[in-house]
Amino acid sequence: MKIGQETGRTKKYGRRWFLLSVTTVLLAVCAQGCDCTGESKTQLSGKGSGEKSQAEEKEKTEVSGEIQKAEQETLLKEVEAAVQDYQKIYKEKPEISLEEMVEKMGKRGYIIIDENNQTNLQNPEKLRKFCEEMENGRDGTIRFYRVLERNGIRQTDLAFDGKELMVTNVVLSREEEDRFISYMERYAAKEWKVTEKGYLIYKKYRPAGYDGEDAVDAIRMEPIPEHLREVCRNYISQTGYYNGGLFFEEWNEKNYDRLDFRSLFEEFYRVQNGNYPPDDAYPDGIPAQEFESVIQSRLSVPVEILRGRQEYQPEKNCYLREEMLYRRYNITNIPVPEVTAYKENPDGTLTMTVEAVWKERMTDCAFVHEVTVRRQGENSFQYIGNRIIQSEENMLPTYMEEAERK
Repeated sequence: MKIGQETGRTKKYGRRWFLLSVTTVLLAVCAQGCDCTGESKTQLSGKGSGEKSQAEEKEKTEVSGEIQKAEQETLLKEVEAAVQDYQKIYKEKPEISLEEMVEKMGKRGYIIIDENNQTNLQNPEKLRKFCEEMENGRDGTIRFYRVLERNGIRQTDLAFDGKELMVTNVVLSREEEDRFISYMERYAAKEWKVTEKGYLIYKKYRPAGYDGEDAVDAIRMEPIPEHLREVCRNYISQTGYYNGGLFFEEWNEKNYDRLDFRSLFEEFYRVQNGNYPPDDAYPDGIPAQEFESVIQSRLSVPVEILRGRQEYQPEKNCYLREEMLYRRYNITNIPVPEVTAYKENPDGTLTMTVEAVWKERMTDCAFVHEVTVRRQGENSFQYIGNRIIQSEENMLPTYMEEAERK
């Protein structure tokens, strides 16, 4: 993925992801000029890149939490230094990928990863040591950085006093050429843990009476082999955990009963077209030929099974769409897939073992499942089954059931 490139879901539905990641919350708050946490907030004048005009230097920085003004100035200058390094690399190679940007920043000495843990953490030793000390009740501090997909840097300072973990985030996010918007916040972690797979996960404290989602952040300290990342990128999309049941229901080519084809139409449509269909598309239903073509691009399900569902309207030869929109918007957080193993089967199919990392549930393995695909040439394949590895500790999404109750 190139720096600044957005997925269809991010581009069109970014506002619906405020609570999915700390980074998104920070950027959304900054862009809207409001404080979603209800905490105290001040404003600080500051530069965005060190190369602005006098008028641009009057840009405001949103500040949430108790940070003294002198420290605000220091934090802003420190993150600006990182952004200047980022800018130098970006200007040398505007088409640079996210992975290469992280690696080049790492060579400059930064402890750094991308915002979604899709690259390996650079210079992880000090962060590992900090976590070891924290688990043993010893105080310490650490700073690390994240490269943002939307062009920018997030600087995170963790400070542990033996009992409480304090988190300070400073974000400079690129708005346009050489112009950045900025935000900073400080909060006490309500909960934190270091997982077996090497994640540090921490949850933001919320005041009594707050009934929204908890903001949770996670950073992966241990590397993932590139061949496993590549298989995951090629076949296991995070959208499999959205509505539809593709990755969180048991199914195979002999039994599609647990799959929601209407929701899967939305996801497969995005894969084909780069974006979801507009909300007001198909007011009279999705034409049967289009619906079936999109579904069969990723599933070998027979037409008679598709038309046997109640959403099919034979008199109009179309499929109803209304409920799909609600189900898609009902999602507040989803797991992230990590392929841990794969095998080539005698019939030419490929089976992958996938662990669902769910930071919102404070776990690096909410459940394990096996996904099997049939490859149909270069960059083409169909899903032919999903099997959940049973465990008493499994935490499975319940989107479909929740949607039915509402």
